[in-house]
Amino acid sequence: MIRLLVFLTGIFYLNFLSRIIIAPLLPYLERSMDLSHAQSSSFFMLLSSGYFLAILSSGFVSSKIGHRNTISASVILIGLSTFLTSFASSLMELRGGFFCMGFSAGLYLPSAIAVISSECPQRIWGRAFSVHELAPNLAFVSAPFIVALLLDRYPWQEMFRFHAMLLLAAGGLFYVIYRGKIALGTPPDLSRISQVVRTPGFALMIVMFSMGILGTLGVYNLLPLFLVNVHGMTDVAANSVTGFSRVATLLAALTGGWLSDRLGAVRTMGGVLGTSGLLVVVMGVASGNLLYACVFMQPVVAVCFFPAGFSALSSLVSADLRNLVISLVVPLAYVAGGGGIPWFIGWLADTGHFSLGISLAGAFMTAGAGLAFAMRQPHSKSDNSSTPSRP
Repeated sequence: MIRLLVFLTGIFYLNFLSRIIIAPLLPYLERSMDLSHAQSSSFFMLLSSGYFLAILSSGFVSSKIGHRNTISASVILIGLSTFLTSFASSLMELRGGFFCMGFSAGLYLPSAIAVISSECPQRIWGRAFSVHELAPNLAFVSAPFIVALLLDRYPWQEMFRFHAMLLLAAGGLFYVIYRGKIALGTPPDLSRISQVVRTPGFALMIVMFSMGILGTLGVYNLLPLFLVNVHGMTDVAANSVTGFSRVATLLAALTGGWLSDRLGAVRTMGGVLGTSGLLVVVMGVASGNLLYACVFMQPVVAVCFFPAGFSALSSLVSADLRNLVISLVVPLAYVAGGGGIPWFIGWLADTGHFSLGISLAGAFMTAGAGLAFAMRQPHSKSDNSSTPSRP
């Protein structure tokens, strides 16, 4: 169980890094390709749209080849997409490449969550998911430093090609070690979709996950551009601040899992969204030391959302529907929080209201606290999940 969890965490790191490394590259891409803020922020919408389509259809794939083989296929396809994107020379080619990268990445998460929740006893789900969530937090920390250290020496195309080789190697190795068609996924037929959609709390989960993704991925994607264009930082300084601000999130993600197991998933989600949202509101209007305080405090709070969020989602439905509920909730939330709202903020930035857009995003997140505390705490379904099967 531990070895599998560590391997999945490493794969999730490579998966996530391939998508978020675009954020620290954004100021460079804008200047080198003469892009507007709206054009460059549209990359996140394309990543989100590809992710959305793939994660919705992931149940069809995992129902045929199994969760573990789906994980291998996802990693290999991300590697191929990243490699091909490295040859893009126009805006349209970049957009197509980023869409394919998002689509490839979307196959991973439902199968990974299903594997983790079946391998680990329910009493430690919060801690198991928090270990898995170390991956995106480590990617948040490392991506700005990778760009700051390597971009002066190597073009972004070479960085993409090297990363693609790592993805292809990881996907192949996972297939060799953990191959098999055991633990098939649930295809999203109408009866199962209807069953999930009618589940109490389903719609609220979509809204809260949108806010959670906005507070982590959405804010992160726009922060380097915000610091460069509004506060006059250099690319290196903005990426350094962004990277250092994420260092403490590595410990915070584990804390989020502990809080979820002790306080309950829904209470943890509400507290995180309210606190993180207020910090983003202040970030939009602050400067000097107050700005730095918000930049460093906000991600520490925000990352505590996901161990609680995935624990709540896993408890919302029976074991055979877990990959399906994730396939429905996460893509809708990802498109809104990771693509649509950042794109809207990019449009506001082009009109001279970048700071207002950041503060509006924080206000939206803060509203999630009330929704969370109005939601009934989900309970485990009677599905033998306390003594999980071995896929």
